[in-house]
Amino acid sequence: MELSEYARRNRRIVIPLLAVPLIAGLSGAGWALTQPAEYTHSSEVQVPTGAGQNGAAAVEQTISTFRTLAGSATVIDRVAKETGVGADALRERLTTGRPVSGGQRGVLVRVHFTGPDPAQVVAVTRSATAATTETLLGQALTQARQSATSAGKTAEQARDALADGVKRFGGLPAERYRTLLGEMTRLETELVAPVSKRSDKDVRKAIKTLRGRIEAAAPQVLEYQALQDAAVQSARKATEAGQRSGEVAASLSAANAAITPVTPEAQPLSRGALILRASGLSGGVGLALAVLIVVLRRPGGRRVTVPEAVSPPPVPVP
Repeated sequence: MELSEYARRNRRIVIPLLAVPLIAGLSGAGWALTQPAEYTHSSEVQVPTGAGQNGAAAVEQTISTFRTLAGSATVIDRVAKETGVGADALRERLTTGRPVSGGQRGVLVRVHFTGPDPAQVVAVTRSATAATTETLLGQALTQARQSATSAGKTAEQARDALADGVKRFGGLPAERYRTLLGEMTRLETELVAPVSKRSDKDVRKAIKTLRGRIEAAAPQVLEYQALQDAAVQSARKATEAGQRSGEVAASLSAANAAITPVTPEAQPLSRGALILRASGLSGGVGLALAVLIVVLRRPGGRRVTVPEAVSPPPVPVP
């Protein structure tokens, strides 16, 4: 039997079944209309790439790290504590993206969140953006501060060693050494062109004595210069480490200050897509149910008529 013939013969069943998908779709749309309103909000931040990381590959790596950290347990837990939103809701609804156009697209990231409370939605995007930025730069800032502290201690030790050397040498050996050299030059000149009544023997004796003093002062001069060079280099490294720490801290502050909401307030989500999706899904389920009922009620073959049993004629009693 053809399906059209079956429908013609069973109009009383088929016509109500056709209403099943319609009723199911309307029910899905009604359910969607009863759901609480949803709001969405986005915050935008210019992700700091750090000094010496201006190449395209470095920028992409930093952006990828930022987006990964936005969904990390560290960020989720912090945002949950600051905003009161559950961690599960944050994992499900907190997302990141990048602007589709714009001159700053290479370093811009947008953090999105959707929820029923418009004020809370705005707070989540702000908190998540700041937490992710601080997590991204936190390790670099910690390392920079540790390096600055270590370099400062090294510079202080070098200064103390230099001061101890000056005390041990009884002054500045370099200055004393230069004085001795000047005296040697004067005596050698006097030996060639006498300017006093001293004899050459006395002058040579003075030169010999002075040469011994110069030879004794030379090691002190070398040691002092080594201490002085170490103090200068350690002071330079301490200054550079302090500058690096300040740069990272300034970069973090600038990034937090540059967090910008894409819209001033959370925007309500359109229910059109939800209604269409719910009604379509419900209508599809209803259609499948109607088809199943039709298939189950449709005969699998021709019905066979079984003849009624014929009773035998009564037997006469003699």
